[in-house]
Amino acid sequence: MSLTVAQMVSLVNGLTVSGVTRKYNEPPTQLNTADLPCIFPRLPSQSETIASFTGLPGLDSVTVQLVVVIEPWSQSTHAVNFAAVVSLIDNLTAALKTSAAANQTIDTWIISSNITDVGTGDYWAIVADVQGSA
Repeated sequence: MSLTVAQMVSLVNGLTVSGVTRKYNEPPTQLNTADLPCIFPRLPSQSETIASFTGLPGLDSVTVQLVVVIEPWSQSTHAVNFAAVVSLIDNLTAALKTSAAANQTIDTWIISSNITDVGTGDYWAIVADVQGSA
């Protein structure tokens, strides 16, 4: 069985994360604060290993960055935005656990808080590197 980048992007796009207002299927070119927090995939990558003994292809491994943009850096207070970061990390973790149990494709993820620039300024955000294989 193989896993394509398109399949993995579709899988992470299908996540339902509590507290997220809007989903984008790709990185947006601009954001409206009324749509925040929003979520979108970014920077996919793919790798494959070859089984040592047989020389045949092993598991396809695909990683997709999943970004949750929360609030412009200078909007609200840092305490409010930090609390939103913590809450959305928990909500994204819950969604990933549910999806991993259901589809048996998602293997690992690492979620970090981040200040990200999406072309219209700096935003409070979280970034998850979600890896799957098949």
